[in-house]
Amino acid sequence: MLVNCNSISGKDVPEKQRFSGESAATDYSPLVIGREYFVFAIIFYANRIDYLISPDNSAPMWVPSCLFSVVDSRLNSNFHAAFIDKNSPFSWLCENYGARFIVGYQKITESFEHFIGLIERNESDLVAFSKQKSLIDF
Repeated sequence: MLVNCNSISGKDVPEKQRFSGESAATDYSPLVIGREYFVFAIIFYANRIDYLISPDNSAPMWVPSCLFSVVDSRLNSNFHAAFIDKNSPFSWLCENYGARFIVGYQKITESFEHFIGLIERNESDLVAFSKQKSLIDF
């Protein structure tokens, strides 16, 4: 899936969709308006959808989908999917943020530890992500 960045401003994320720590002043740099990004995973929450993208020279980041328009809606043929509920490895996201479903490369759909490791910039998780990124034919 390929998306085009239309905004990097929290003001373009509806207030009811913002998570704790996000506000109208949130800046989603290093995204670049007008730039296209490959989507490595998609997580569906009760009130929003986030994309996992990888800006140039930056670690991957989860970003609200409302900041993008879809250029190519085809999903990678190697993507996996998983329901998220209170009995899944992602139960914390379900209970605290309303996460319901995740689609992406296998490790991101099966390992909450990897999910958190990317956010926390854990070296081994960034290496695992880079390996997945290298397999994608843009």
